[in-house]
Amino acid sequence: MTKREQVLTRTATFANLVLVAGGVVAAFVLFYFIYYYSWSGGRQFTSLAGALFYNIVPAAGVSGFVFAFLVMQTAFKIRLAAFYLALVASMFGAELFLKISNIESVSANLPFWGIDGASDYKWEAVIELAQRLGIKIDTRNHSEVVADLHKRGIDAVPIVLPGTNLLINQPDGSTKSAINVAGSELIPVGAIANKVTVLCNESGDFVSYKSDEHGFHNPGRLWNSSHVDIAALGESFVQGYCVPSGKSFVDLIRQRYPGTLNLGMSGQSSLIKLAVINEYLLRVRPAIVLWFYCEGIDVYDLVAEAKNSLLMRYLKPTFNQRLLGRQSEIDRELIRYSTETERRTWAPRSISRGKRLLNDSLEIIKLSELRQKLGLVYGITSDAAEAEVSLAKNGIYEKILLQAKARTRSWGGKLYFVYLPSWNRYSNEGSGAVAERARVLTLVQTLGIPIIDAHPAFQAQSDPLSLFPFRRFGHYNEHGHRLVAQEVLKGISARNPNSF
Repeated sequence: MTKREQVLTRTATFANLVLVAGGVVAAFVLFYFIYYYSWSGGRQFTSLAGALFYNIVPAAGVSGFVFAFLVMQTAFKIRLAAFYLALVASMFGAELFLKISNIESVSANLPFWGIDGASDYKWEAVIELAQRLGIKIDTRNHSEVVADLHKRGIDAVPIVLPGTNLLINQPDGSTKSAINVAGSELIPVGAIANKVTVLCNESGDFVSYKSDEHGFHNPGRLWNSSHVDIAALGESFVQGYCVPSGKSFVDLIRQRYPGTLNLGMSGQSSLIKLAVINEYLLRVRPAIVLWFYCEGIDVYDLVAEAKNSLLMRYLKPTFNQRLLGRQSEIDRELIRYSTETERRTWAPRSISRGKRLLNDSLEIIKLSELRQKLGLVYGITSDAAEAEVSLAKNGIYEKILLQAKARTRSWGGKLYFVYLPSWNRYSNEGSGAVAERARVLTLVQTLGIPIIDAHPAFQAQSDPLSLFPFRRFGHYNEHGHRLVAQEVLKGISARNPNSF
């Protein structure tokens, strides 16, 4: 055999190995998607396009590699194998480039959701980046901030989030509150009262505020006001994550309407909003109730709320836990709960370099950055899928909104539905958000509840992601809060030109 023939034989053998390996990989990928998306149901596709793409492409790969291996001529096999190797090299090269680019960017290095909740290895990247770019970032966690305030003689507590954050999953699929008073389950909807509350750090500096007499984010003595114009209900965006006091959209609305009561709290979805109406608003009877809906959060938290029998009792107009007169009990139990969980919650979350390397390697193998960049992320977890159908499940969301509308009307008030868009909508992860908004607003419109939609104002910005800290997933920054306040005030004025 000549040298040329030997080279050709070896090349042909290598080409066959490439084709066999390609077929095995394609079969593995196909099995992965069938198992996780069809068999186990651990994840679900958010669109038909995703299901077709992630099933047909690997299936075509299996059949194509098998056909090439068994039928094609040697010369064509070699050319095909070379093409596939070049394609794979290009894809992984692009993935590495995107990953390295993200490592160098401010937005990618800042931790997911909150800087104070970052793991040790994330902190290394954050601190290094801050030093390089001259960004000031407070590197303390909640416990350290509270301890420093105590040293200065300030009576401070870390935020203890009530509502769904206190719900514990039970073996039978239900949930129970972690708070129990005299043998009876209790679900507070406000936090610890009259304390400097250390809330969060998402933009580099910790946000703290002095809670009111019922544990909400309000200035003092507002509850004793003779007239409450507006009450705001909703999740963490309403509570004021993570902007300084005076800068949140509720604070800005209060500048126009001084009698504005903020009853928002992280983990406050629809049943807990209904609870707030029963427990607190029936007393103060505001002229306007702003029902803030947080895209990508509210409907998911409703799934957890609906699994709790105590919260489901709020569908009855007369039910309440008498929370208004039980603040001392609530404070005592939340402080106890906070003490028990503080060490576990705010302990350093370290990760070994080996595990970090494994995590990064798996993300590279899955081409996570490249698929994200190309808009090819279609999957959601089964929990998220459950939340997607919860709007229609037993008509519970419709029942809640109708109850909220009727109860507000009972004292002559008016309920407004305010839609808050999420970061995902303006990134490459927004396909689910588009469908969610359409479903939610269609339902609200059929119920005759006036809508204030902040999405068009966000979309009109040249860079909507600039409304979030460092353009990263999280809550709105000060610019985003100003925009929401403007839209709410505009919506109120348009429908109530002579109000207040």
